[in-house]
Amino acid sequence: MINDPQVDLKGKKLGVQRSSTYDRFATEQLEKAGVEVVRYGSQNEAFLDLAAGRLDATLADIVTPMRALSNTAGQGFCPDRAGHQRPEILRPGRRDRGA
Repeated sequence: MINDPQVDLKGKKLGVQRSSTYDRFATEQLEKAGVEVVRYGSQNEAFLDLAAGRLDATLADIVTPMRALSNTAGQGFCPDRAGHQRPEILRPGRRDRGA
């Protein structure tokens, strides 16, 4: 579970959609804390790299990850709230256990 993204994602690769609100959040809050921010032209590209194991997590609003989780490629991943009024983090793990 991700309790503090600045601590829990330090040294990890986080995918975001380029020039989005999440790119700005990751750049301002996470990159300076040691998170490697990887930018993509679309959120779908980030999901593909997450599924392929090239990312540790991705940052998006709740609707986009839930759509990704609903298809076969989304199996094995779960949403992980980074806190109230923060974007959703999608990471590997079982949805039924939250791990």
